[in-house]
Amino acid sequence: WQRDLRTTVPTGIDGPQWVLEYWSQLNNVFDFVRVEDTAYDKRSGMGNVVYIVDSGRGTAGPSQAERSTNGRVWKMVLDPDDPTVVDSLSIAVEGDDNPVKTLGEIHQPDNIETTQTGLLVTEDPGSSQQFVLADQGLPNATTARLWYVPFSGSPQVVAKIDQSADGGPTDVGP
Repeated sequence: WQRDLRTTVPTGIDGPQWVLEYWSQLNNVFDFVRVEDTAYDKRSGMGNVVYIVDSGRGTAGPSQAERSTNGRVWKMVLDPDDPTVVDSLSIAVEGDDNPVKTLGEIHQPDNIETTQTGLLVTEDPGSSQQFVLADQGLPNATTARLWYVPFSGSPQVVAKIDQSADGGPTDVGP
């Protein structure tokens, strides 16, 4: 446990997430919120490329330049001769950087895997992104989705959770 030095009365803070976020704020660099998963590029000759999922906070609020409250997928390229050297770090997939619930953008990316042609990314929406059914008056309503992000081309939703039976007569879960 670390102490949160930003408060006058230090309290225990979960180290890994807090330390990374606090360090990034002190050093005026990108602000990781919560690193969820990583995957290396499995294409031949690309094993030095690593994708990092930062799920964000999923908070509402006005859109701001370079702010992604709903997560991102980062692309880190390591030196092929010395993997302790980072050649570049860039945003591979920008999360929803508008107020929450933008239908065509990813919300809180959680898990990631690479294929020969692209990335597979799952969402784990936070409470501000958990949509209710469309028939309740929210036209952008959706549930967690599986995204396919081709290495060349536009991201697309390839699967989504169907929660229509949740709590109904056909619900077989506990």
